[in-house]
Amino acid sequence: MGRECTTRESEDLPLPLRLHNFRVKSTLMKKTPYLHFSRDQWAWGILACVSLVCLSCGPSPSDEDEATTTVSEVSEKSPSAYSLDYAQNFEIFEEDGFRKLVIRRSQTDPSDSIVYYVVSRDRPAPEGIPQERLIRTPIQRLVTMSTTHVALADALGVSESIVGNANNQFVTSGKLLERIAEGKVEDIGNDQALRMEQILALEPDMVMVYSVGPGEYKKYQALLASGIPIVMNSEWLEGNPLGRAEWLKCLALFYEMEAEAEDIFSQIVHQYDSLKALVGDPSNKPSVLCGLPYRGTWYVPRGGSFVGQLISDAGGDYFWKSEPGTGSLPLDFESVYAEAVDAQVWINVGQVRNRGEIAQIDSRLLDFAPFQTKRVYNHNKIRNKNGGNDYYMSSVVQPQWVLADLIKIFHPDLLPNYTSTYYQAVN
Repeated sequence: MGRECTTRESEDLPLPLRLHNFRVKSTLMKKTPYLHFSRDQWAWGILACVSLVCLSCGPSPSDEDEATTTVSEVSEKSPSAYSLDYAQNFEIFEEDGFRKLVIRRSQTDPSDSIVYYVVSRDRPAPEGIPQERLIRTPIQRLVTMSTTHVALADALGVSESIVGNANNQFVTSGKLLERIAEGKVEDIGNDQALRMEQILALEPDMVMVYSVGPGEYKKYQALLASGIPIVMNSEWLEGNPLGRAEWLKCLALFYEMEAEAEDIFSQIVHQYDSLKALVGDPSNKPSVLCGLPYRGTWYVPRGGSFVGQLISDAGGDYFWKSEPGTGSLPLDFESVYAEAVDAQVWINVGQVRNRGEIAQIDSRLLDFAPFQTKRVYNHNKIRNKNGGNDYYMSSVVQPQWVLADLIKIFHPDLLPNYTSTYYQAVN
């Protein structure tokens, strides 16, 4: 999570809407992070909000068929370990002496899932379980393949267990920065060029990767052959920003920290819902355009994506809100121009840092109304010298920060003195 594992305290928000510190205990296996909110503060915040409104892992290469199991097949046999309110792409089931974790790994095929068996170190393992899908808990050595995985570990207070990480240069915040500077976290390459021997030498208890299809899974063959579990993380497939944050509960399973994850997540939800209630259902929703064209194609978030949900919750009117599904919708330039040239707000404009860079991409972009009215915003406020963007790291566990930023853009009167975390005007 961003800023040395602390949530952002802004003097500009009403007291209960300030995002208070995560206090992280530093013992490796039993950390107890917590958020400090009093009931009185949140009660005051709700009243303040009302006042404001009124005033204004994939299958093993050798056993593809056996590895693919649907969530529905497992749920018919076992009760859920605990409820998931928003996440759609993993589920945890109680068994006799262990837990069964089912993770969906495909954006297009809901039945393409993989099963893991999570067993405490002091209990016998079920017979016949493939070694690469047996995870002994609590884990002590983790390798991560994405900065979002690092953010999840930071939120739980377990980033000290990370011994290897892909693309260390893109880590922008959190405790892992210190460990990287001290040489305690190996850079294991990237998804296209993994340093397999280096990963094997680290002897991790598991490697967390972002979900891939069976065709791409072969890159992990050496790790699977050695018995190292490759655990899929499909948070990026979630259609709800709170669903992404709820993957805290998935990671917590491997550290036997389910109760801590429940507490952290419930307070994230509380903050998010309080901000959403502040917006309500405004009559003056600004029309919102997203993204930029890339090599002739304009990829806009689908209405069912977490970006589409954030725009809706912040009181924006998104042009492609009716497009179902998660991920992006590829469109040609002319289609976007015809639909959204008169948009009121333009967000998420890739890697650009100023108006001149937008003009260099395509001169027709200067015709868009938000460019002319200077209402173009990008989520690149926090970047490191290597180009790492904290939005792509810490926001997975801080959707309430993103929501507050978008509210400030769409309805500035609701948060008049708030200073944004991720977003800034492109000028």
